[in-house]
Amino acid sequence: MTAQSDAQALARGPLAGIKVVEYGDLVTAPYASKLLADLGATVVKIEAPHAGDSSRQVGPFPGDRPDAEQSGLFIYLNGKKRGVTLDLTSATGRGLFDRLIADADVLIENATPGDCERMGLAPQRLRGVNGNLIHLSITPFGHNGPYSAHTGYALNIEAMSGAVLGNGEADREPLPLPDFLSDWFTGTVGAMSCMLAITGVESGDGDGDGDGAGGGEWIDLSSANAWMTFQTGTGVVAWLFGSQRTLRQGRRHRGGPYPWTIMPCKDGEFRLIAMTKREWNRFVGVMGTPEWSKDERFQDRIKMNELHADELDALIEPWFAERTKAELFEQFYEAGVPFTPVLDFRDVLEDPQLNARDFFVEVEQPGVGTLTMPGAPYHFSESERAGSRAAPALGQHNYEVFCEELGMEPSELVALAQAGVV
Repeated sequence: MTAQSDAQALARGPLAGIKVVEYGDLVTAPYASKLLADLGATVVKIEAPHAGDSSRQVGPFPGDRPDAEQSGLFIYLNGKKRGVTLDLTSATGRGLFDRLIADADVLIENATPGDCERMGLAPQRLRGVNGNLIHLSITPFGHNGPYSAHTGYALNIEAMSGAVLGNGEADREPLPLPDFLSDWFTGTVGAMSCMLAITGVESGDGDGDGDGAGGGEWIDLSSANAWMTFQTGTGVVAWLFGSQRTLRQGRRHRGGPYPWTIMPCKDGEFRLIAMTKREWNRFVGVMGTPEWSKDERFQDRIKMNELHADELDALIEPWFAERTKAELFEQFYEAGVPFTPVLDFRDVLEDPQLNARDFFVEVEQPGVGTLTMPGAPYHFSESERAGSRAAPALGQHNYEVFCEELGMEPSELVALAQAGVV
């Protein structure tokens, strides 16, 4: 694909024409801007010279050989974006940054409150540069309150929410959640808040005068607050109602009907959830209605889960152990039983439902080759999907952005590179 056709393919989707500048590190801000890029927004990603985004050092890497240009995390988060380098701790760098955001619609950053002041990212200053700018600022705990100056990562946020309390085996200490889980959710909330602000500005609601001119917006997004809206609500309500605190339940869910668990099978695991009596009866029918299913103890499924789950597991597991995930899924699908195989990533890539919806896209990543990546999860009836593009090398688009678009002389760009500004 040529550079021109590549740009045309990217300029699709309901946010085509929206210009986003991102100064983000690791997951929260980069994922928020990725979601906007998936909707057709044009994103310029700013990285620090030499070091770049920390996700470049995280991986996974091909062959487990660390390479800042081949990090799987960076590649996934930053496809479709153009990448420039800029030192915002220098006055010259901040001046170039101001020129970048002067006509931008959205700025997304996840600098600490202290760094925001030091790097010229304070909302009051930026409003003077671009009064219509939608400025999303993502921090662990927000820009005010006793924790605002604290450093925090996904592990801290997830522990603070109480969600970790319910993760793991009942007789063991709590387990951490999968890598960056709360960060991905925060990025989703951030992208949603930007889209709501864009809608308000375009409709003229941004400054309240109804003239369509907008008025900009500063969005102070706390990762802790974002995650807690998702994970903490029912736990707090249960505590207020005097219920027992959330206990670790391992692979089994207590408090509901049996089965609500994960069961091993011949070539992996299966997820068993039968919420209704009808689903349970269908499952028993698939098994051939064994004699134990008529036992008087196994008629109240809430009591079955509370009192007899281990015994029932022992009766069911041998039947699962003789069958593969594919065999089980076919049987359950035909019988209308909503049990699901636990897929590994080869299964995911080969899944017929995902492929029927053209979920995966192929990206040619320099130095890596052709990568199959998750695409957008939605289809729009009136808008084409934005195309795909490789994640940028560090500073790849410096000339294109600074010289071709901002009018800088190439010799000036060379001088700034030698001075460490870009």
